Amino acid sequence: MGCSRCEKLKNQFDDWRLDYDLSYCEMDPTGCDNVESIVDTKNYPVVILESNGEMLEIVYITNSSETLSQGRKQISGILTVPNHSLDGIAIYIKNRLNLKL
Repeated sequence: MGCSRCEKLKNQFDDWRLDYDLSYCEMDPTGCDNVESIVDTKNYPVVILESNGEMLEIVYITNSSETLSQGRKQISGILTVPNHSLDGIAIYIKNRLNLKL
């Protein structure tokens, strides 16, 4: 279950020994619709950083050069972080979590 890009990022997180919860859109379409409405994308994977069940950041892939050039934005109190690639998401997460690998 899941797309090849999602599996690749999952494998990267496993290699880094990160703890994470995995959600598949097929099993949680409402949750995915909510995220898609916030960041206006249907590209996956999307990484959500939470604290105490509250969504703090959404890190996602966008094909829009305009969205990339605008950079990070706060939307409804959530920091949205667009990236151009799967590697961009991984690098952001590595830096954001201050991983020393």
